[in-house]
Amino acid sequence: MNWYKITLDDEQIMHGAPIHLLHKIQSVYESNQTPTDFCVFKEMTAEDEKSIYFVYFSPVASEYCREIIAAYGGKKCNKPSLTEDLSDWVGERKYSWYLTSA
Repeated sequence: MNWYKITLDDEQIMHGAPIHLLHKIQSVYESNQTPTDFCVFKEMTAEDEKSIYFVYFSPVASEYCREIIAAYGGKKCNKPSLTEDLSDWVGERKYSWYLTSA
């Protein structure tokens, strides 16, 4: 199973894409009885004075959110590195160990 990442650009952010995406992911999470190891992380950065929002899906979250990932043009990625800019977004905080385990 793979990690996936959705990238939202400055324009998408300005039009509310992060909140719409959050609601869709939360709906999937809750309608499936909060699956174990379902983790979605967010990271916001800036490049050339424009914001970029990265949304990372753990392998379990990727399975449940396939349609969302496809609709937003998500791509396979490596497991994100634990940085101060990365935070858990949807799922159980206790499963954040995903980021520190091998």
